[in-house]
Amino acid sequence: GVVVVAQDVTAETEMRAAQQQLFESEKFASIGRLAAGVAHEVNNPLMGINGLATVLLEDEAVAGEGREMIALIQRESRRAAKVTRDLLSFVRADDDRRADVDLDDVAREVAELRAVPQRAAGVTMVLDLAGDLPPTRASRAQLVQVLINLVTNAEDAVEGRERREIRIATWRTKHCVALRVDDSGAGIPEEVRPRLVEPFFTTKSPGKGTGLGLSLSFAITERHGGTLRASDAPGGGARFVLELPLSQGSGVRGQGSAAIG
Repeated sequence: GVVVVAQDVTAETEMRAAQQQLFESEKFASIGRLAAGVAHEVNNPLMGINGLATVLLEDEAVAGEGREMIALIQRESRRAAKVTRDLLSFVRADDDRRADVDLDDVAREVAELRAVPQRAAGVTMVLDLAGDLPPTRASRAQLVQVLINLVTNAEDAVEGRERREIRIATWRTKHCVALRVDDSGAGIPEEVRPRLVEPFFTTKSPGKGTGLGLSLSFAITERHGGTLRASDAPGGGARFVLELPLSQGSGVRGQGSAAIG
């Protein structure tokens, strides 16, 4: 007789993919716990170093080169502390409380937060907001963090250029709300774009960035079921487009614009 053995290859492939995904998820969770522990242990002495440096700088007897060195210690300890905070934000969903969020409000908040440093750097921020956008279901704090990362990245890109302009626009489509950040910098080389999601990848000079800002922004966007894409802006510079799903029950609404800077 003939024995026929049938095997569902598709089901087996899907099972292996699910097992691999579970393995990757558990591995990432383990890395997250390790990173959180390391960040905590490193952050405690950094707080002590920063505190002692602050006390020394308050002493008027400390002057000259010694004072400059203490100020440098303070700046570097604060920079190291920021790296640990960024690392913690990357490996865990801080402040993940979801509510209906208006992207226009997020854009206005970030514009206000960055107004003073932008004026000092001669940067003009232009807002072209849809006005009365339907909401997206999200953590407002995390969306503010995403946009701050995109805007500060744009500020670095336009530094030293004759034209220093950043434009933020919002609009809606059938299924999502969208936000765009354009800058008048040199743009992002095409070969670099796939690496923007990598933690600690940066093209900035040493001490300028941690390489976590954009990777964190991509991770937050993905957690919210959205997309974040990088491309060239018309006329030069970089463009980042953020798209997020509409909150359930959102309706159709209107348009307006403003400029800051």
